[in-house]
Amino acid sequence: MHPYSEQGKDPQGEGGPDQQLQLLLEEEQAKRQAEEEEQGQPQVQVQVQVPVPAAAALPGHTLPEFTVTGEFQTNVTLENAVVTTSAIQAHANIDRRVVGAEIGTDLGWVQTMFSARMQADYHHPPLQVYGHSLVRRTTEPVIDGNDNDDIWYGDPRRFDGGDPFIGIDFYDSPQFSVPLASPLGGRLTRFSGSWEFGCWLVTRSQNLRSKFLYHQIWTASFHAERVPQGLELSNYDLTLGDAGPGPGTVHPLMDGPPSTTFLDAPGTWIVLDAPQRLPPDGVDFT
Repeated sequence: MHPYSEQGKDPQGEGGPDQQLQLLLEEEQAKRQAEEEEQGQPQVQVQVQVPVPAAAALPGHTLPEFTVTGEFQTNVTLENAVVTTSAIQAHANIDRRVVGAEIGTDLGWVQTMFSARMQADYHHPPLQVYGHSLVRRTTEPVIDGNDNDDIWYGDPRRFDGGDPFIGIDFYDSPQFSVPLASPLGGRLTRFSGSWEFGCWLVTRSQNLRSKFLYHQIWTASFHAERVPQGLELSNYDLTLGDAGPGPGTVHPLMDGPPSTTFLDAPGTWIVLDAPQRLPPDGVDFT
């Protein structure tokens, strides 16, 4: 027997019929496996290298939510004592398609000051005897607007033919300043202020048709004492009142004088006819 006969091969290295069949089967299986791997590999690559993109986040239509931020602040200058209240602020994102606003419609804030009362008490040195009180007050609604003598509080924004969304902010922080020395003689002892406001988010078309999207009623008040170290707040508050979609039950002033006619006009201080001092314990009767 030839030495290779025990391994099933002849002297020329060719196998018998069974071994040749086995080799053909193995070659066919390897070819089929290579084709399957070649077909399956790109699918794996697509899943890994080309992920399905996430849906783009679109801006949402949101009405404002008003909040109170910060603390009341006091300051004394060479001539005046100043109190600045906490701030009221809000942000809205309005889709004109939701509110039915046409292209060219303005979106902005309208604010009315319904009432205000400001008082400053003065005493005469050196005994600090009560002298008189100066008062500035109004119960007539006035437009709390900007410097353009129109209805808007701040500058409105206009819907154009592009993005149907407009984001718009509101911010207010009332301030009251009184002279340390009265024109009638005397030195400041204490002073107080109180305000009542209504704020509305409004759309207004070019033909001046207005739609009230949201309303917020709010008040602010304080009582301050003049002390050697400066000013001391003995009573202060900023409160958010009725709020919600639509105009609410109180109507804004859309035509009339601006608040600056009351606050900045000379001669609006009056002297109380009778002694009506602010209470020394700091309770704000305004």
